[in-house]
This record gives sequence, structure tokens and C-alpha cells, in this order.
Amino acid sequence: MSACGRHGKLHESDRHIAQLLEQHDFVVEHENVYYVRKLSRTDTADGRIALRWKERSAGNCREFAAVLDGQEIGWGQVHFLPQGDIAYLRWIFIDSQRQHAGLGTAVMNQLFEALYAMGIRRFDTDTALSNTAAQGYYEKTGFTNAGITRRYYTK
Repeated sequence: MSACGRHGKLHESDRHIAQLLEQHDFVVEHENVYYVRKLSRTDTADGRIALRWKERSAGNCREFAAVLDGQEIGWGQVHFLPQGDIAYLRWIFIDSQRQHAGLGTAVMNQLFEALYAMGIRRFDTDTALSNTAAQGYYEKTGFTNAGITRRYYTK
């Protein structure tokens, strides 16, 4: 059995809940850094990346492919939350041969613009506490570190 809060994990600010879980033999399975980014109409992309969206799944997620010059160079999945104006980036990947050329940032900027046009005003994500490369990427693209989240399980 596992216990989760925000997007499958419990935020560090919910210490009273963590204490209750720990009293009932739950332990931390893993910790992530949680990121939040406000979206606005000033989020614009340079237009070189197109996003090809798939239909929404039963879980209210949509996968996308990032396309440059007719070739797919990246992929990702966005979960649209019930609040209506918040989405959560589940994962994003840029083709390994295309990494470190600014394309990840271009894809993210295109994603910000597209999500804003869909009515999304806040975009959340998280990454493993040990994944400093992803943390740098999220911070570079304007996400703000919103603390630590933890996933718990019973011993």
C-alpha cells in the first residue's frame, strides 16, 4: 500500500500527514523536487518547433511529439488536472542526438505557449532529488522550486 498527496506525492509542507503516516509504519520511498511555473500571454515560442498532440487518454493526459523540420525530435506527456487551469508535466524527452543544442528549451517554450492557449495558467512538474540535470533544465526554463515531495509506502 502506498500513500500519496499532490500528483502522487506528499508535499513537505504537509508535515502533520507525514507524521501520521510514519506512526502507522509508512516510510519514504523516494523524494522529488517539485516545480511550478506560472504561464502568461507573454510566453511565446520562436516558431521553429511544432507540437503534434494525441487525443486525451482516460486519465486526462495527452502525449505530444515535438517536430522540427518535419522530424520528431522530442516527446512528452501532460496531465490536465481537474482544476481546469493547471497542468502537470509527467515527462519530457529530447532525442539523444539532438540534446544540448537548445531544442529542449525551444520545445518547452512552445509547450508554454500551447498550454496558455488551452487555458492553462499554471504548469507543474517534479524530478528526482538526485536529478540535478533536470533541475537545471526546469529552472532554466522558468520553473520555480516549490519544495520537496515524498512518496510513502508501508514496510
